[in-house]
Amino acid sequence: MISRKAATASQRLDAASLSQTGILMSHVANDLHKEFPADSALLHDLKVSDRHFRGFAERYDDLNKAIYRMEAGIDPASAEAQEVAKKQRLALLDEIATLISKAKASAAAK
Repeated sequence: MISRKAATASQRLDAASLSQTGILMSHVANDLHKEFPADSALLHDLKVSDRHFRGFAERYDDLNKAIYRMEAGIDPASAEAQEVAKKQRLALLDEIATLISKAKASAAAK
């Protein structure tokens, strides 16, 4: 039976060796709240109150998860397919940024 300390050390070693081989890469999801940290409350409000914004946010989240799965090797995809998905994600991010800017301008005008 392996002790708890030995198991923890083994897990750290496995993660370290995976990181060195490139298997464990930084596949951190690009959450909208991480993309727009200063606008976290506004993001929440827009997701709740604006169906148009919510649609963009949901598509962004779905695409972001798909990219994560591609990069992690869960859903294998060609480099070209990954690049197309990343460009789509950037386009959605630009649209979301525009909607956030408009919401801020609207709030400032009130």
